[in-house]
Amino acid sequence: METRLPALISEMDFAATVDEMAIAFGWKIYGVLEQMVYARRLSKGFPDRVMVRAGRLLFVEYKSQRGRVTPEQIEWMDALRPAAEVFLWRPSDLDQIEELLK
Repeated sequence: METRLPALISEMDFAATVDEMAIAFGWKIYGVLEQMVYARRLSKGFPDRVMVRAGRLLFVEYKSQRGRVTPEQIEWMDALRPAAEVFLWRPSDLDQIEELLK
């Protein structure tokens, strides 16, 4: 099933679309954005979402199609990669995201 999103969808709308898809496929999600004030002070650059299901642990950074990754985000992704699956997802990745989340 091919899924299409508008080319210029916002990061927030893209994240909501993927979050709904993940929940429908049975993933548990922790949204770091909900803790933004605290996270900015303590863990700047930490990925937007933590997802877990059936022994898999994902850390996901959402970006709009043109969104830029900060050096702090790169540092976090590099630090997490040896311990878990780490992804940088953009709207153009939606079909691959859906396959991964199934």
